[in-house]
Amino acid sequence: MRKLVVIALMAASVLSAFADDHGHTPGGYMKRGGYAQAEIKAIFSENSDIRVGEFEVGEIGELLNRISVAAQNDAYVAQSQMLSFMVPGLGELKNGDVGAGVLFLLADTAVSVGTLLGAYFLLPQDLRFDQLDYLNASYSDIKNRWESHSFVDYLPTMGVMTGGWLLSGGLRFLSAKRAGEAAKRSIDAGKVTFEPKVTLSSIDTLALGVKVKY
Repeated sequence: MRKLVVIALMAASVLSAFADDHGHTPGGYMKRGGYAQAEIKAIFSENSDIRVGEFEVGEIGELLNRISVAAQNDAYVAQSQMLSFMVPGLGELKNGDVGAGVLFLLADTAVSVGTLLGAYFLLPQDLRFDQLDYLNASYSDIKNRWESHSFVDYLPTMGVMTGGWLLSGGLRFLSAKRAGEAAKRSIDAGKVTFEPKVTLSSIDTLALGVKVKY
């Protein structure tokens, strides 16, 4: 039991330090990639019969290195997902899934442009650019023109905007999911690799930190 506690403390130290460096919780990474979680389970399984006193310093360092690499893998998956959530397709492109990346980029552009055009042409006609000179008209004239219409007059435009927002959100979600899968394939195929980044700081207080560079 003491041995398992030691391993758990080592894992928590690495993952918490890693999270502090990147402003995220380790749990968030493990939900996305699962590499750290799987590695910790493997370590527990491999060392179930070893007593705490039988661990050598080199063996402990090796375990820490394994956890740090797994944590970096999870961070890479999370980063790829975040890229595609911000701009659909970027995470796919980052991982070499060019076809999907281009399709998501085009789809997101089409949704954005279509939403703007649809919302504009569904505005009351006297509010369009050909009927109202927004650059030269006074603020009061523009305000009065917009306030002369009822809420119902703006419902078509609001509906298009809402629909576009939902479509864009769906694309971002799907793209982020596919980007995460592409990132895992890159890692599993050995196209993306990381070196152990475990450091010890301060003699009085043992702090394990993970430094990652992409």
